[in-house]
Amino acid sequence: MTSVESFIGTAPIIDFNGLFKGNSERTLPSQGTLKVNLVSEQVREDSSEEIASRVREISTRFQKEFPDAVIGILEDPPGPPVSATFFLDIQSEEKELRETVTSELASRARDIPGIVDLSTSLPDHPQEDTYRIRFDKAALLGISPKEISTTLETAFSGRFLDRLPQEPLSESREARRIHLRFAKEYRATEDDIALIKVRNSRGDLVSLSALVEKVSQREPSILSRKNRVSNDSVSAELERRSVIYAVLDLFPSLLSAPPSENLRLVSWSPLRVVYENIETGKPLTLYIGGEWKLTLEVFRDLGIAFGVALAFIFFLLALRTQSFFTPLLIMASIPLGLLGIFPGFAVLFLMKGTYFNATSMIGVIALSGLAVKKRRYLPRIFRATQTFRDTSPRGTCSNWENPLPSYSSYLAYRYLRLAYHY
Repeated sequence: MTSVESFIGTAPIIDFNGLFKGNSERTLPSQGTLKVNLVSEQVREDSSEEIASRVREISTRFQKEFPDAVIGILEDPPGPPVSATFFLDIQSEEKELRETVTSELASRARDIPGIVDLSTSLPDHPQEDTYRIRFDKAALLGISPKEISTTLETAFSGRFLDRLPQEPLSESREARRIHLRFAKEYRATEDDIALIKVRNSRGDLVSLSALVEKVSQREPSILSRKNRVSNDSVSAELERRSVIYAVLDLFPSLLSAPPSENLRLVSWSPLRVVYENIETGKPLTLYIGGEWKLTLEVFRDLGIAFGVALAFIFFLLALRTQSFFTPLLIMASIPLGLLGIFPGFAVLFLMKGTYFNATSMIGVIALSGLAVKKRRYLPRIFRATQTFRDTSPRGTCSNWENPLPSYSSYLAYRYLRLAYHY
């Protein structure tokens, strides 16, 4: 790598990645971004996908040590313009049912091979423990609430005190700052609060445990609506596998076993699955988005363009040849070419992991045009063959019913001339 850019508590510079991944929203003190700039592909041996995979293995070990940490590895540019490669959008007005379905779908997606960096829109910790200042007790002891909150923040979250003067010959471009916070072993448990003491107006030391009380409350969830319906989401990335296969692994379970016992299947399509609550009769719709939706739409549009191109080719050849049979004979190379394309991609997938994608579909359309161009001189060969048979005397061949031996050389000559001409 050449350099590392860090953005702690502030949003990184908005680039193509940030437009779709929501980088501009990472502004909390507990959020950060590290942008690693790699050397050129001509210098390094490993691809960016392989480097990202190794970094993800390191982050997985880090998350086992710190379960509350949420880490995502993204490549820049991230590929198709979608918020996540694998994306499920659950829409329903019933909050409890929607959250239950979201949790169940996240559990199913986690078991699909290739799924990494999975996250949901649900809060990570539904119950959050907070400490509330006992204002009456603080007033009796002569301690201001501001001093209590400042002491707690300094002990557990830390506080910047001042900047160190930068040396004139220092190579560091960033100013050093003094950060005051308790060591990890002194802020790991709730009992450590009793060890923290503040001084009241009379000069006596008072333990913070007597000035605060623990309160367990539900963490506020993000209110999100789409198409005037409340929704939650499940998002993930794919590693060394196409999203097509991941969705195909998920689809059978969506149809055979609804994600909740209170749901029954109503209808489905490649882009959505509609359920109905058995008790209330209200619908719950699951939309499958991300790269899956983009791929289907691209192949749909390219398929329509392919069909229109074939129709124009057929009519142009029909006008040229004054026949409806000859264009079909010329265009027969197109489906025969597809028989070689798909096995070829199967071999590439086994050898290098290359998938058939939208770019490949564009190549199929281009190759179809080339195949028709190379076969457009076949009608002239047919006419030349017919002329040769009509003008040649029958006595020139001992077996006229099988005249191939007598004019095969003539056909080869005509074929080479026409091929050279075109």
